[in-house]
Amino acid sequence: MLRAEKIGLAFDSNVVLDGVSLELSPLSLTVLIGPNGAGKSSILRCLFGWQRPHSGGVFCSDKDIQQLSSIQRAALLGWLPQRPSLSEGIPVVEWVAAARYRFDEGPSLRLAKATEFIESSGLSELRLRRWDTLSGGECQRVALTALRAQEAQCWLLDEPAN
Repeated sequence: MLRAEKIGLAFDSNVVLDGVSLELSPLSLTVLIGPNGAGKSSILRCLFGWQRPHSGGVFCSDKDIQQLSSIQRAALLGWLPQRPSLSEGIPVVEWVAAARYRFDEGPSLRLAKATEFIESSGLSELRLRRWDTLSGGECQRVALTALRAQEAQCWLLDEPAN
C-alpha cells in the first residue's frame, strides 16, 4: 500500500500541493486527472520519493519513503516518466537489464532476464537496437518493458498515454 498523508509542496511562493492525502491499495488502479499545472506530476514525484514534501509524508508498506535506500525503493516502486530519456546510445537489452539493478544477479543472468521481458513484450526486433535510434512509440514500449523487468510492487506512471 502506498499512502500520502497531508503532503504540501511549494516552490517559492507558488503552492503546488496543500494537504493532499491519498491511499493506493494493492491491485488497484488510481488515475489522477486535472489540468496542466495542477500538481499531478508533483504528487507522483513525492510518492516516488524524488521530491520531499514540505509538510506531511509518504509511506509505502508503512515505511517512510524518504528513509528507504534506492534499492529498497526500487523493490516497492517503479516509475515511468512522461518522456523517458537517455542520452547514451546503449542497446535496448542493456537498458532493460539496468532496470533490474536491485536484484543480486550477475551480468549474464541480468541480460537473460532482460531478454525474456523483451521477448514477452513482442520487442525482439529491438533488442540490439540503440536507444537513441528508437521512435517515440518504441521508446515508450521499451520503457514499459523496463518497468516490468524491475518487478516493483507498485507502478507510478506519469502521462502513460503520451
